[in-house]
Amino acid sequence: MSHKYFTINERNKLEILLKENYKISKILNSHRAIIYREIKRINGEYSSENVQSDANTKAANKRKN
Repeated sequence: MSHKYFTINERNKLEILLKENYKISKILNSHRAIIYREIKRINGEYSSENVQSDANTKAANKRKN
């Protein structure tokens, strides 16, 4: 099973769509479970910048191991 990772552009779109209450999975062409996991990454209000920073940190730590 492959995983889909969001790009910064997709995260920006997700943040806007969340605020506007759109049907995100159809617009981003992603399964709703993937969208849900992405939203859960950060406690509180979703911020694409915070999520991207978290993803970059985790990727850097993964490379070190």
